[in-house]
Amino acid sequence: MKKIIKNAISLVCAVCMVASVAVLSGCGNSESTPNQGKLSTETNKAGNCSWSYAEDTKTLSISGNGDMDDYANGSELPWHGYSDTATFVVIEDGVTSIGKNAFFNFSKLESITISDSVKTIGDSAFVKCEKLVEISIPDSVEKIGDSAFMCCYALSSVTLPKGFTEIGKSVFYSCSSLSTVDIPSTVTKIGKSAFYNCTSLTDIIIPSNVEKIEQWAFYNCSSLKSIEVPASVTKLGKMVFEKCSALTAVSFKGDAPSIGEGVFNEVKADISYPKGNTTWTNDIIQQYGGEITWKEI
Repeated sequence: MKKIIKNAISLVCAVCMVASVAVLSGCGNSESTPNQGKLSTETNKAGNCSWSYAEDTKTLSISGNGDMDDYANGSELPWHGYSDTATFVVIEDGVTSIGKNAFFNFSKLESITISDSVKTIGDSAFVKCEKLVEISIPDSVEKIGDSAFMCCYALSSVTLPKGFTEIGKSVFYSCSSLSTVDIPSTVTKIGKSAFYNCTSLTDIIIPSNVEKIEQWAFYNCSSLKSIEVPASVTKLGKMVFEKCSALTAVSFKGDAPSIGEGVFNEVKADISYPKGNTTWTNDIIQQYGGEITWKEI
């Protein structure tokens, strides 16, 4: 009898040991290598939004209902681990904002799809997305934050939303490949350093509703050849066109605006203003830096 009991106990212990090993083995695999090198498509929660990353397509998708969270810096991003691998970003329907610093320094990002539900793009949202070539921003977007596309060196073409009213501070700062920008007629202000150091920008049309062009807005746009300042403009901030070395012709179409110091530093150009317009006094017609020839037309 003792022998039978002893054998039974041994059998039970063996079964328990096998079961324990199996459970521990499963937990270990789950916690340490959840995908075992396969696709990472798990949905993760981040505030009002959820996100997932598909390794086969290198696509980061953001879904949900409401605003995306803002982040103090790139290292705080829930999806920070994919900043050097994600090639595509998709902002799905229902997401109403792109958070501050949301895709800061996503160095391999080439394409962004933004749904029509998005109303705002936060400050520095796409700073240093160095391989981003073009972007179409839907008409639903009402505001683009400061420095949103700063140092996107490959960005060559931008379509801005039709109802957009202000190009903020440093939005396209040092986008050195940017050659074309379609500014909608609803824009009333071009902010400080908006196109600073956009050295490939050859041509730009300032819409007839723009009232203010803030300081350094087109600083060192060294390929810009000519520009027309519409009658709506009441202010040109200081050094707006400084170092626009290819600029040879500037045409003012209305009353003399307030003109800041050094607007035409390192510029050699003919500048025209409306004939018979008495607001263009001798005090207004100055050099403002550079080599300027004023013409009444």
